[in-house]
Amino acid sequence: MLSLLEAMQAFNRRERHILVGWVLDRLTFPLGHEFRDALSKSIGVPVPADSYVAMDYTLNWLSAALMWSHDQVSEEAPRLYDSNDGLELGDNSDSDLVVGFARGAETHVVLLEAKGYTPWGGSQLKHKTDRLRQIFGESGNRFPDVVPYWVFVSPKVPPPLELPQWLLEPDTDKPRHLSLPQPASHKYAISRCDASGKRKDADHWKIRYDPWPGPK
Repeated sequence: MLSLLEAMQAFNRRERHILVGWVLDRLTFPLGHEFRDALSKSIGVPVPADSYVAMDYTLNWLSAALMWSHDQVSEEAPRLYDSNDGLELGDNSDSDLVVGFARGAETHVVLLEAKGYTPWGGSQLKHKTDRLRQIFGESGNRFPDVVPYWVFVSPKVPPPLELPQWLLEPDTDKPRHLSLPQPASHKYAISRCDASGKRKDADHWKIRYDPWPGPK
């Protein structure tokens, strides 16, 4: 039987992930010290430098990997589709970054949701919250040896969210949040406009200043 981390790796079909790994000459993405330190403080558990890391990891893959590694489904064996398993076959929702590592008998799975220039979408977050409830169970203990976390990464804190208790910081009862650093540049955007430059869907476009929304 595969471990959860092995199963997660087996499902990762993101061409972007494979390409970046090839470009960097690394099969896995080692975590930088600053990020690892911030994430460790956020979840209250030391995050190893050699954790499994994947970008844009589909929630369907995560759900299937959890069941596969817990002997609830096997390769090539059909399983009756039930959305209560946490899979939605017509949905491609993903986690912007997933970090997984073993600690003793437990596997810790950290899902990171990132926003920079774009605002948080309430309907999108609610949909993902519902999916996480299905995948990990209402109390987060569907798989007793798996410890899940959800961490928001953005210039500003996310809007108020109704999250299950196991997805909140135990000391504050608030969503976990890391401040996304301001990039050195990337302060311009392209937008449609009219001939006078007013922003609307018209037949002109312009380059406009679009500063980082977080603290300078």
